Amino acid sequence: MTAPPSHPPLSLDEIARLLDLHPFDVARVLGQQGEMPVGLRFQREDLERISGLAGIETWWPDSLRLPAEDPARSEALAVGLCRLLFEHDLVGGRWTRADNLLRGLDGDDQRRLRGLINALIRARVLQSSPSWRGLQLSVVAGRVSVIQDLARGVPLGVAVGALEQPPGGFGEGRR
Repeated sequence: MTAPPSHPPLSLDEIARLLDLHPFDVARVLGQQGEMPVGLRFQREDLERISGLAGIETWWPDSLRLPAEDPARSEALAVGLCRLLFEHDLVGGRWTRADNLLRGLDGDDQRRLRGLINALIRARVLQSSPSWRGLQLSVVAGRVSVIQDLARGVPLGVAVGALEQPPGGFGEGRR
């Protein structure tokens, strides 16, 4: 006879909230792996397994967070992100979930970094690819020098300035 679960079952919405994902993302990952539970009920013990299947990583633990009063916060976040890209070895075909780059930061810092990430995608320094795990990102192998410059604190405009600009420039949005 098996022991009853130590906690009441969790719904799809609850498990998604605990993983900081949209319920659709959890369903997509579990459906792709053929592991959708009957009745969409989960146990707390499922969190680690689902997190691994989804490729969730927290890139910004407390030790890497910046003081709220840092006057050069955006620049410091950019330097930190680029260093983390190297620590996670995301060059030339190694990928991670796009939201991992923001995971562990508060909403304001996530918005600051999202702008940099979008600029790096437009500059073709980061490449993106959809997958069953969600949007994936990687550093383009031939553009590693830009990430190295940014990790040393070189401003974005200077770091990408030496690159051949795509039509419309780096700062232009799609129309």
